[in-house]
Amino acid sequence: IYIVYFGLPSIGIRISEVTAAILSLTLYAGAYITEIVRAGIQTIGKGQREAAHTLGMSPYLTFRYVVLLPAISAIFPALTSQFILIMLASSVVSVISVPELTGVANDEQGLTFRSLEAYLVVAAIYLVLTAAFKGVFALIERALFSFRFAGR
Repeated sequence: IYIVYFGLPSIGIRISEVTAAILSLTLYAGAYITEIVRAGIQTIGKGQREAAHTLGMSPYLTFRYVVLLPAISAIFPALTSQFILIMLASSVVSVISVPELTGVANDEQGLTFRSLEAYLVVAAIYLVLTAAFKGVFALIERALFSFRFAGR
């Protein structure tokens, strides 16, 4: 965050605090998500791709049905965790004066000297948000990957 917020203006690119926060978190999440997707695609064996080629499937259909769908099914739990971690990691953007839940609680406890109450409320909000994210992703997973259980 510091590199984006303080480094870019040193080379002549001026951006707002919110833009720097979004750009920083996007770069951070993008690196992890790219690695998760790469690992998921590599879990699909070469034999499956060769079998699809032998059956006469085009490279596009092979990638779509033989590689991508099973890979997405395999990486979905890791992606869910990554999105929740990004939501929780957003608290660090308060270091560059972006109003954020933890930063607002810190300001509030500085004014009222009620640290316990301020941070308990923040913890409860993060707990509710995490449970909501987890529930939404569970519904998405059930809707997208119900085909795995259709054969039972």
